[in-house]
Amino acid sequence: MLPGVVVKLNEARFEAQRGSSNLIAEGLPGYAVVFTSLADDRYGVGGTMDTNANGAATTGAKGDWGGFMFNATTRGSFDRALVAYGGGQTPIEGSYADFNAIEIHQATVRVANSTLENNADGGPSGNRNG
Repeated sequence: MLPGVVVKLNEARFEAQRGSSNLIAEGLPGYAVVFTSLADDRYGVGGTMDTNANGAATTGAKGDWGGFMFNATTRGSFDRALVAYGGGQTPIEGSYADFNAIEIHQATVRVANSTLENNADGGPSGNRNG
C-alpha cells in the first residue's frame, strides 16, 4: 500500500495465504496508510469523507470489519499505518468467524510507528474451516 492510501472496509478481511504471500503497508510522516471502517468519516479522498453517504448518521464501531490474517510462512510490515474499528466477524466457507485486527500465525510481521485504535478483541476463533 502506498503512503496516504485510505482503505475502508465492512465485514471484510485481508488474508495472506500460506507460502510466499506478503502484505506491506508503509506510510510516510504525515501520510499514514489507513485501514478503517466504511462508517468512519474521519478519512477519505475526493472531497468527501462520508463514504456510506449517510451524513452523520453513523460512525465507526469496534468490529466493523475483520482485520489482517497472516498464515504460516507469510510476511507483513506495517509502518506509519492506522488500523481502526477492526476485530470483527467476516464470512468464511459456509459460516462466519471472528478475527482480531491483526492475527499472526507462524508468520513474520513487523509493526512499527503505527496506531491500532478502537478495535474489538476478535472473540473466540471457533472453527474457521466452515
